[in-house]
Parts: sequence; structure tokens; C-alpha cells
Amino acid sequence: MKTASFRKAALINAVSQYANILLYIAFNAIISRLLTPEEYGVFAIVSIFTTFFSKIYESGFGAVVIQRKDLTISDISSIYTFMGLAGIVLALLFAALGAPVSAVYHDNVYVLVFVVLAFGIFFNTAGVVPNAFLLREKRFEQVALWNVIGHFVSFGLAIVLALFGGKYYALVFQVVALAVIKFLSSRWLSGVRRTKKINRKVIRSVLPFTLFEVGSMMLNFLEQNLDNILVSLTMGSTRLGYYSKSYTLTKYPIGAISGAVTPVLHPILSDYQDDKKALHEKYLKYLASVSTIAIFVSSLCFCAAREIILILYGSQWTDCIESFRRLSLCIYPLFMMSGNIAIYKSLNRMDLLFRAVIINTSITCLSIVLGIWMGSIEAVALCVCIANWSNMFVTLFILNHMGFGISYGRFWAHFLPDIVFLTVVQAAGAFGLEDWLYTWNLWLAAIAKAAFMGASYLLYLLLTGRYRRLLFILPGRAKRNM
Repeated sequence: MKTASFRKAALINAVSQYANILLYIAFNAIISRLLTPEEYGVFAIVSIFTTFFSKIYESGFGAVVIQRKDLTISDISSIYTFMGLAGIVLALLFAALGAPVSAVYHDNVYVLVFVVLAFGIFFNTAGVVPNAFLLREKRFEQVALWNVIGHFVSFGLAIVLALFGGKYYALVFQVVALAVIKFLSSRWLSGVRRTKKINRKVIRSVLPFTLFEVGSMMLNFLEQNLDNILVSLTMGSTRLGYYSKSYTLTKYPIGAISGAVTPVLHPILSDYQDDKKALHEKYLKYLASVSTIAIFVSSLCFCAAREIILILYGSQWTDCIESFRRLSLCIYPLFMMSGNIAIYKSLNRMDLLFRAVIINTSITCLSIVLGIWMGSIEAVALCVCIANWSNMFVTLFILNHMGFGISYGRFWAHFLPDIVFLTVVQAAGAFGLEDWLYTWNLWLAAIAKAAFMGASYLLYLLLTGRYRRLLFILPGRAKRNM
């Protein structure tokens, strides 16, 4: 695959991703003023279960359509039919969860919420294969366009429902509407159709690849959602609303930056699955750029946590400022791990991914339990941060040393200056800027902190020459850097 293809794919996905992020920020700025933290907490509880089911339907079959170049259109149609039936089963199981969840949380609203969201589970499951086929065929423009359209329409619907008193149902119908739009568009564009009979031989042939990913994603779900589950059970839906808001905000920059490239990594890098050296070179260049961006984003979010929360969401979300500040410390490791699954897939080493996830899940679960025992969402946030740093070192060791056979010390030599800069700047913000600017006007304090971070970052890039790592995003210079 030519470099130009990667560059074009990344650019297309970036435009789509940034458009969606801007829409999402605007949507949240509006909806956060229409819904209460308690109403957000109800949806956050349900989101735990939708995320679990998404790990099931997103695992394996979509990735195998991209990875296995020998699959014919007939084979892919057979997998699509299988996924449609799986979607019906998953939707029924999801709807049935409403009653027990209502009993656990002593609130009958969950019964109908789960029934409505079951439609979203079906359409998301059925749409996995058509969407994967479009990515396999490198039709990124069409996927990106309909992704933006889906978010725009579904966000608009949610805001209208919230204005008319729809409460958490506004968020529920946003999820369902987006799933329907993405399914209909991908099915229409891909031309993949249902078959009368499922080819069991095809299904069996893809199971080895699929099962490792399913297992990895199940453990990954536990790792990423145990904090929400335990916070909701021990501290209530309101505290969960605050914690969920801060955690979601932490993910914004990751989705906006590394998320613009990672969705196209597997479709593009799967072409290098037989050339391990070339695959690692491209992965290292991608990671170097991600690291350089991540140190600025993490520093800014940590030092300007109060201003970001109050400007975006208003004073009713003050209680999530400190948890957001602590969670922003783990933005760097989350950036560094954001594209790793695509690399494991391209290497055909899902067994290594499974091994890494087992270790990471154990670390994260123990850390979250410790945070819950300490009794506050701020403690949970700090423990989650420590776990993510540990997980980054484990994941990158397994991928680079065991997957690529690269010296782990030589690998980290590329990134040590970035970590030093991150530590120094965040320390300056914590022990200097915050106390000095606390009494300033909110907007002036935000501008002052952004200016300090921007100047420090620019000086670092110039002194170390690391600005060259960012040149891949400039169309005219990308040819020489990717």
C-alpha cells in the first residue's frame, strides 16, 4: 500500500472525526444545561451495558473481513447474514436485562430504556460487516460522510427531545438514531446482502482470529467499566454522573487526535502483515507523532481543568473538576495505547493482545477496588490514572519486545524526553499556576494557562527538533515522513 493511501485515509478520517468532535462538544454544551447530573447518571448506568454488548458485536467479524483478503463477496455476505441473526439474539438479551437492572437500582425507568436501546444493539450488530467491507475497499470518504450525517441528525433529535422534557430518553434516542443511520447507509453503499443459507465453513474458518479478539474485548470491557459499575453501586447515580462526565471529557482529545488515524490503521497496515520491519517503522512514526501531541493535551487539561469544566458545562458540574484533573494525568498513556489493537491485528498476533489484556485488566480492577475503598470519585480517578500508566508499559512491552522482537529500552529512548517535559510542565501547573490564577476571571485564567502551555510546548519543540514529528499532518510534507 502506497504512503499516499495512508495519508489520504488519515486525512479523510481526520476531517470526519474533527467534525464529529465539534458536533459532540456543541451537543454536550447544550445538553448538559438541559439535563441534570442525576439524569446523566441514569444514562451512564445503561451505557455500561451498551458498551458491554458493543464489545461482543464489534469483536472479530468486522476485523476479519478487513484482515482476510481471501474472503469472497459470497463469504462476506454469509458472515453478514450470521451477524444479522446474532443481532436479533443480542437485542433480545439486552431488552431482557431491563427488569433485573431496575431491581438492582430500585428504579423502573430502566425497563423501557433497555427495550428502546435494544433496537440500537440490533442495528449496530447488523451494520458491522457492511461497514467493515467499505473499510476493506478503502472507501473512507463514504464512511466518513455518513458518520458525520448520522451524528448531526441524531444530536439534533436529542436536543429537541431534551427541550420537550425527554430527560435521559434524549440520549437514548440519539444512540438508536445514529445506529439506524449508519446501518442503512453502510448496507446501501456496500451492496452486501443477506444470503438464504449461512456457510458454516466460512464461519468456522474465521473463529480462531475472532475468539481471541472477543476474549480480549470482554476483559477490556471489565477493565474500562468496572469503575462506573462500582461507583454507581456504592456512591449512587449522581456521583456516577459527575465521574462519567469527567471521564468522557478525558476521552475527547484522544478521539479528536489519535482517533482520527487509528480507525484506518488496520485497513491500511494489514497490507504489511508479511513485512514486520516495514510495519514497525510505520507504527513507530505514528506513535512518535501521537506522543508529541499527547504531552501538550495532557498538560493543558491538567492545568486548566477548572476552566474547561466551567466553560463547557457550567457551575452545576463543579464537583467533577478534581476527578477530571486527575484523569487528565492518564491522557498520555491512553494516547500511546490507542492504536495498539490495530497493530496486533496487522501482526496476526491476537494471542499477544489477549495476554496483555489479561494483565492490564488485573491491574485496573485492583486499582479501582482500592479507589472505591478510599471512598470518593477523586480517589477512583487517581487509581485509574495509575493503572493506565502501568497498562501502557505492559502493553508496549508485549507488543514491541514479544511481537516485533525490538529492544524495549531502545523503544523508550524515543519517548523519554516527552515524558520529562510532561512531568515538569504539569508540576509547574500544579504548584504555581493554579494558586496564582485561581482568583482571576474564568476566561482570563483559561487564556493565561493556554498561553503558558502553548509557549512552553513551542519552546520544547524548537529546542529538541520534535516539531518534525508533526509534519506528517501537513499534506505537502507528509510524503517524506510516512
